[in-house]
Amino acid sequence: ETVRKHMEKVEARCPKPVVKMIGLTGAPCAGKSEAIIKVRDILDRCYRGRFLTFIVTEAATQIFQIANGLQDEWLLTVDKKCQLQHMIFRTAINLENNAQELARMVQKDVLILVDRTAMDGQFFTDPKVWQRILDETHWTMSGLQRRYDAILHLETCAEKGVYTFGVKANNRM
Repeated sequence: ETVRKHMEKVEARCPKPVVKMIGLTGAPCAGKSEAIIKVRDILDRCYRGRFLTFIVTEAATQIFQIANGLQDEWLLTVDKKCQLQHMIFRTAINLENNAQELARMVQKDVLILVDRTAMDGQFFTDPKVWQRILDETHWTMSGLQRRYDAILHLETCAEKGVYTFGVKANNRM
C-alpha cells in the first residue's frame, strides 16, 4: 500500500507527455502532403525517437478513394453538396480525434501533422452550407481553431498551369 502511494506521488510529479497538433492548409497542389512527409522525415532523423510524429491524411482524399474519385452526382444539388461536406467534416474530426487518442496512449511527446484541417471544408462550399454543417455538428470556427497548436497555410506553385514540382501522389484517382 505504501509503495503504491509513493509511486502515485512520483508519477504525479513526472511531466506528462505533450501532444501538439499542427494543421496544414492551402490550395490544391500547394505541397501539403509532400511537406508533411518531409517534415516527419526530418524530425525523425534529427530527434531520433525523442518524440513521435503522427500524420493525419486528408479526409476528402480518403472519401473520394472509396468511390474511385469525386462523382459529379454529388455536386448536383445543394443538399448533396452539404451532405458530402458534412461527411468530409465528420471524417476529419474523427481522424484528428483518433490521432490525439493514440498519442495519449504512448509515453512520449507526439507531434500530430494534419493534412487539411477539419476547417478546410469552408473553402470548398458556400458560407451558408458551411454554417449549417457547424450548427448541425455543434462546432464554431473558434472552437475548431483551438483544436490546433498551429495552422500553416501553404501557397500553391501550380499557378496558371506552371506546376512542375511534386509527385501529385494523392491526386491520382
